[in-house]
Amino acid sequence: MVAQTIVFRRLRWQATENDGLPHFWRRMGVGAAAMDEEAVERERGRVEFLATLDDARASLARGEGRAITGESMRELATKVRDRGRARLMAGLADVS
Repeated sequence: MVAQTIVFRRLRWQATENDGLPHFWRRMGVGAAAMDEEAVERERGRVEFLATLDDARASLARGEGRAITGESMRELATKVRDRGRARLMAGLADVS
């Protein structure tokens, strides 16, 4: 028997394959409309994520990606630090 632990509004409930999720939601007082709304929101989030994933893959295919290595992250941190210092110095020069 496969069991799934579900936490809903701080309540813990062990759902078995015989119980099923619809039974859980009915037991918690959530109607079909709420289940449908939650399913729509989950699907919307999934579709948005997949779209950003497709954008990222297309960017990599165009050679616009950034290699993620220890060295590349150190270089990025150095560039960001240097830009921040330059902005700070420019701001201080404007004040004087």
